[in-house]
Amino acid sequence: MPTTSKIERLPHARVKVIVPIAEDRRVLAEGRALKRVGGQMKLKGFREGRIPADVVRKQLTEEGLLEETLRSLAAELLTE
Repeated sequence: MPTTSKIERLPHARVKVIVPIAEDRRVLAEGRALKRVGGQMKLKGFREGRIPADVVRKQLTEEGLLEETLRSLAAELLTE
């Protein structure tokens, strides 16, 4: 599926990049983000780095999960 990205120039030398992402790709990136964050978390009752994704999801805010997911996707998308 070809994607059409859009770049907007903002004040103060900032740029806004809009890139459509397929749902299945977002879900995979979210899974990678949960695994990465879970590997860095320390939570009582779990071995360090072995926290299940559903527990990690409960510990993160919605914005935090979105940020980690976008971080996971950004490197991948910039190389395309």
